[in-house]
Amino acid sequence: AYMFEAFDDGVAVGSHDPAMIEYATELYAEHGTPYEVQMLTGVRESAQFELAAEDDVTVYQYIPYGSKWFSYFYRRIR
Repeated sequence: AYMFEAFDDGVAVGSHDPAMIEYATELYAEHGTPYEVQMLTGVRESAQFELAAEDDVTVYQYIPYGSKWFSYFYRRIR
């Protein structure tokens, strides 16, 4: 909640947890602070598309890259 109070320019929420994203939506309604949701590519993509269709939120997909991208990706989806 502090982030939504302190940063008028916007807040980034990196989560796949529906409860966390819903809480961010509630904080947006309360404080009016713009926010974006950042989610890992390939994880809950249907939820990403649903969120992106809403007018009050921007959704970004995080794409890991580099020599250890697969192990990073695998640890996130377990």
